[in-house]
Amino acid sequence: MSSQGREDRNVAGDYAEDPERALIVAELAESILSPTQLAEATGLSLARVRHHIRQLREEGLIEAVMRKSKRGTVEHFYILVNGLTRDGPELAKLSPEERRRQNGTCLKIIFTEAIRAMVTHPTERGLTRIDGATVRVPILTDEAGWEELATMHQEFYDQILATRERIEKRLEKEGQEGFKVSSVHLLFESETTG
Repeated sequence: MSSQGREDRNVAGDYAEDPERALIVAELAESILSPTQLAEATGLSLARVRHHIRQLREEGLIEAVMRKSKRGTVEHFYILVNGLTRDGPELAKLSPEERRRQNGTCLKIIFTEAIRAMVTHPTERGLTRIDGATVRVPILTDEAGWEELATMHQEFYDQILATRERIEKRLEKEGQEGFKVSSVHLLFESETTG
């Protein structure tokens, strides 16, 4: 397979066929982890995790950032390269292909987390929540409307980051662990359907 064909296949993701990869990327988007920690977090075998780590490294999506000696062996710790969150100026530096790749990776993470949390492995607390949100609002707009929506999404994003910072400080001050949630918002131009 040509490198371009391989790149297209990886970006498109064969998501339905390989949700394992998305699980690993989702974990690495959150923190620096070793293959052993990834196996524990995802429920995958260590062999499967190592297989995916090799592929993700070859594609330049993750990198080893730390090594620790453990029982006579060296354990590597990985992180997602460049993360998945970028502001406007940083995003503008990416080529359309780089943006396409980042969008694909981010969507795979979102879908994997959402399906696990809401459908296949919901927590008891998650099942009883009625204040979570899964909303889709199709809109027919013009350029001015697009700009208005984009501004609202940026403001919302800024509020989410500020809230996350306040929560982290409160948890640290009170000595609490907290629990993981994902806040997702999307704005994209979609194809017109009849």
